[in-house]
Amino acid sequence: MDPLLPPSPRPATWRHVWCLPAAFGVLCALSAAWPGEGWQSFSIGSIAGLWVGLVLGDLVSHPFWPTLLGGMATMAVFGLMLDGLRVPIVVWVLVSPVAACGAGYVLLQGFPDLDAALVARGSWLGAGICALQLGSYVAVMVALAFGAGRSRRTTVIARGDD
Repeated sequence: MDPLLPPSPRPATWRHVWCLPAAFGVLCALSAAWPGEGWQSFSIGSIAGLWVGLVLGDLVSHPFWPTLLGGMATMAVFGLMLDGLRVPIVVWVLVSPVAACGAGYVLLQGFPDLDAALVARGSWLGAGICALQLGSYVAVMVALAFGAGRSRRTTVIARGDD
C-alpha cells in the first residue's frame, strides 16, 4: 500500500437519507401543532417544504401535507448528498443543537419584550421547535461543507497536487 494515497473510501451508509427526512417530518408535525401567530413559526421552520405550496398555489386548502411531503423530499436529497460524501452522522447530530440555540436566540430578537416574541412565535415550545428546524438546516449546510472539504482534500492527496 502506498503511504501517500488515502485509504479506500468507506462504503456509503444510508443514515442521512433516512434521518434527515424523519427529523423534518417529526419537527414539521410538531410545528403544525404549535404554529405561532399567523403560522409564522411553522412557515419559518418548514421552509424546506414551502416550495410545494408555491408550486401548487390554490390547489391545496391547508399547507401542512404538501409542506410535509415536499420538505421530506428536499431533506432526502440533502441526505443523499451527505451520504454520497460519506459525512459521519455525528457531524449533523453535534452541530444541530448548537445551531438551534443560535437560531432560538435570533427568533426571539426584534421584539420589544419577551412576551411579544412569545405571542408571535406561539409559545416557548413553538419557538423551540422552530429553532430546532432551523438548527437542522444549518447543520446540513455545515455537514455539506465538511464533506466537500474532506472530499477535496482526499482528491488533492490522491492526485499529488499541492
